[in-house]
Amino acid sequence: MFCLPWRPGAWPTAWPTTVSDINLSNRRAALATETAKQAQQALNNYCVRDLASDIDLARLEMVEAELVATCAELVKEKALRVKYEAVAHPPKEYFFKSGAYTTKVDLTALEAIADLNVARRAVPKLFKLFADFYNITLPSRTKKMRVADVNGDRRYELRDVLYIPSVAI
Repeated sequence: MFCLPWRPGAWPTAWPTTVSDINLSNRRAALATETAKQAQQALNNYCVRDLASDIDLARLEMVEAELVATCAELVKEKALRVKYEAVAHPPKEYFFKSGAYTTKVDLTALEAIADLNVARRAVPKLFKLFADFYNITLPSRTKKMRVADVNGDRRYELRDVLYIPSVAI
């Protein structure tokens, strides 16, 4: 048995507990904790069942049907968005493919020259003008271009060049 340190002239007021008493107290605390967890779980289950019993199944089915219809409409709208995005931001291959302008670009330029009596030097400006008017983003590339000759030295600058035909059509 474990004893408290004894002071002369005084008797200990509390006797130490034995190891078995300590173990019993620990076990009771563990059981109380487990019982509290089980009670909390039962209360949570009861509350969920109570909330589930308040749900109107007809309203739930109506909301689910509305959700399905909305999802179908969303799929259609996404397809239209992709289609219109392709018009507003055409890919580079629409204008320039395999190192040359596409047939569609060449025919459009020739139609502008022949049908509209537009000078060939004005055709690139027409592409840019109509793209700006219809809010279409023309694809471009960065190209190293000669800017000026200074004292016999060539100066180059990186510029953003559109994929539209130049003067030499």
